[in-house]
Amino acid sequence: MHVVLKMAATSGTTHALGEVVAQVGTRSPFDLGKIVRFACVGLLLHGPLSYLWLTGADLAMERVGRRWSRAARTLSLIVADQIAWGPFWILVSCAVLRQLEGRPLDGLLPMVGALCVRGWGLWLPAHTVTYGAIKGKLARLIWVDSVEICWVCILACALRGTPH
Repeated sequence: MHVVLKMAATSGTTHALGEVVAQVGTRSPFDLGKIVRFACVGLLLHGPLSYLWLTGADLAMERVGRRWSRAARTLSLIVADQIAWGPFWILVSCAVLRQLEGRPLDGLLPMVGALCVRGWGLWLPAHTVTYGAIKGKLARLIWVDSVEICWVCILACALRGTPH
C-alpha cells in the first residue's frame, strides 16, 4: 500500500506540473481550479491505476521468464502499453477532466484517437527505456512521470483546444 501512495502522490504532482506548464506555455490565465483538477486525476486515478498496470506487466513478464529474450519481453510490454494502457488512460483522463469541468463528452473519441497517435511519438521511445532499462515499480513511475509532465502538457493543450 505504501508504494501505491507514493505513486499516487508522484502522479498528482506531475499532473499538476503538466497543467502549469501548459498554462504558461499557452500564455493562458492562471487557473488554480484546473491545476487542482489535474492533480486530483493524477492522485486518485493515474497513480493507483499505474501501479496496477505495472504490477500486471511485471507478473506477465515473470510468467514468460527466460522463454523469451529480453528484447522480445521489452517489445511486448511496449506494444501492450501502447494498444491497451495508453488508449484506456487517455480516454479515462479526458472524460474525467471534461466531466469535472462540466463539459460534454461530445467529440471525445476522435480527440482520443488523435492523442493516441500523438502519444506514440513520445511514449514509444520513452517506454523503450521504461521496460528495457529500468527495474522496480517506483523507479519506473519516477521515470514515466518525468515524461508524463510533457504528456500532461500535450493533453491539457488538447483539452483546451490550443496547439501543443
